[in-house]
Amino acid sequence: AVLAHNALQEEAQMIASRVGGRLLVAGPKKISRILEKGVLCYNGCFERVLDMARTAIEVSTVDQMRQCLDQLMKSQKLNIVRIKDRFESPTAGGWSDLQVNVEILSFNDRDA
Repeated sequence: AVLAHNALQEEAQMIASRVGGRLLVAGPKKISRILEKGVLCYNGCFERVLDMARTAIEVSTVDQMRQCLDQLMKSQKLNIVRIKDRFESPTAGGWSDLQVNVEILSFNDRDA
């Protein structure tokens, strides 16, 4: 998870810089939470736990959000696997965002 986290942060930082956004770093999900989520939420199907490495790019405009998506689609290191539009259906707490789950296609093992 740490290697994936580092690769994700590096690519997200480049995207944030290109679109004028701000990278918000979250640490990698703890192994205890991955196990808990896999067992309780997905009946032991750990492949469904998609957020082991996490980050966010904060932007001010819809155009910047569109640019982020364009950059993600062009990325050679990331592949979009799911998008959740939480503008249409905000969370119970009123939070609205666009959540994008990606698969990390390649990363450098220099951080191992």
